[in-house]
Order: sequence, then C-alpha cells, then structure tokens
Amino acid sequence: MGATARLAELGITLPPVLAPSGSYDPCVLVGTTLHVGGHGPVDADTVTRGKVGKDLDLSAARHDHESKVNRAP
Repeated sequence: MGATARLAELGITLPPVLAPSGSYDPCVLVGTTLHVGGHGPVDADTVTRGKVGKDLDLSAARHDHESKVNRAP
C-alpha cells in the first residue's frame, strides 16, 4: 500500500503544497562572479566542502570551479 492510500485509509487529508516563496537557484553568475547558495561545486562523484583559504586552498577551489561549474550548459 502506498503512502497516499494509507493516508486516505486513516482519513488524513494533507494541505495543498505551497508555492515557493523565493528563488532557489543553486548558483547565479553575475558578470565574472559566481554566487553559490549554500553549497560548493558538485558532480556525480564528489562534493567539495569548506571555505577557500581555510579548508582548501585557492588552487583547489579554482580547479573545482573550472572542472565542474563550467560544464553546465
């Protein structure tokens, strides 16, 4: 039995889903600056975490940017 059927069996009606209240783009490119919303570059195998200058050096950050973000259409 699926979740929808189980909820109906129990007499539970969920409220409608609310429309998004803002823009949730993961990244926005403005000129030559990439603004990243709460995450770093991601590809199928890796996630880069940390602050540039603290957890990873500038060279590693640039490499991630060039190898992952620039592949986007």
